[in-house]
Amino acid sequence: MKTHIVYFDVLRVVAILAVLILHVAAVHFHDTDVFSFAWEMSNMWDGLVRWGVPVFVMISGALFLDPAREIDLRKLYSKYILRMGTILVFWSVCYAELGFLTGVYKGNTEKLIAHMVLGHFHLWFLYMLLGLYMIVPLLRPICKDIKLMRYFLILSMFFSFLAPTIIKILTGLDLIMPDSIPAKGLLAANHLLDKNIHFHFTLGYVAYFVLGYYIHQISLSSTQRKSIYVLGILGGGFAIFFTRFISHTAYIPFDFYSEGNVTLYVLFEALAVFVFVKYHIHTFSLKLTAVFNYLAKRVLGIYLIHAGVQGCLSKFFGISDTYFNPLLSIPLIALLIFFLSWVGTEAVRRIPCLGQKII
Repeated sequence: MKTHIVYFDVLRVVAILAVLILHVAAVHFHDTDVFSFAWEMSNMWDGLVRWGVPVFVMISGALFLDPAREIDLRKLYSKYILRMGTILVFWSVCYAELGFLTGVYKGNTEKLIAHMVLGHFHLWFLYMLLGLYMIVPLLRPICKDIKLMRYFLILSMFFSFLAPTIIKILTGLDLIMPDSIPAKGLLAANHLLDKNIHFHFTLGYVAYFVLGYYIHQISLSSTQRKSIYVLGILGGGFAIFFTRFISHTAYIPFDFYSEGNVTLYVLFEALAVFVFVKYHIHTFSLKLTAVFNYLAKRVLGIYLIHAGVQGCLSKFFGISDTYFNPLLSIPLIALLIFFLSWVGTEAVRRIPCLGQKII
């Protein structure tokens, strides 16, 4: 018998809001003057909400790696992978058709076909989930043994988070101090990881997948939780100010956020959000809990539709992050996209026979 986990509903809703804010904030990150207020706000919001996708992955890991849930290969492929693959194909075609109708691919058939196969920019998330689903049978035995799981996470901390963070910091320093010791260190570190140590098992989002199950299962003391919150604040603050420092010094945008969310600062943010929600949703009223449960069931649809909504708002109405003061416009436009995507999700869900299968 399945037990409904209320705090997962809350995490899904806040995570989709974080993703929408990120997508609004990131639009002009690379083509805006780094000394402008608009860029400063883009950088700030970008650094504050990078935890959205990792939190989604942590929730999935907490569910799929739970030994109490029976998930054999047949069920994994016939139920979860087939459904995700169907959704991916359907929405890839939809977005390709939308691009064709709006003239995005005019005279460029090759780009149209590529987007049909690869999907719209945000559909990478579904490809990543498919990959994680495929290795669930390999990860579940590891997660049954607490010592093995901790060893897995220790390797992840170094290879998935610490090493990429150091390389990213060195990349930034190399941008403002070429031919310096940091530049030489960057070259050596990249060579060591990419050429010498062919290590991939704990890399990428699989680390968040296992971490989600681990944090869901263990109990944390008040002191441990507070330490995680402090790390989350420090991580986000460091990312924002380091990006600002390098960008202002080099006079070009330095993207500290482009390593697939596998840097220490994103890890600390995601952990802080996950733990905070896990230990504090008990204060919610029954009505509010019901609202989160309702919205959580629409989150996938909102994610699938939001890119089209955002594109239409920008193309036909000129509504983007700089529509007015970006300190407020970024989160408010994200809320508008959330609302319109929710409306679209409800409409699609009501399509006979098809609706429930594609959203």
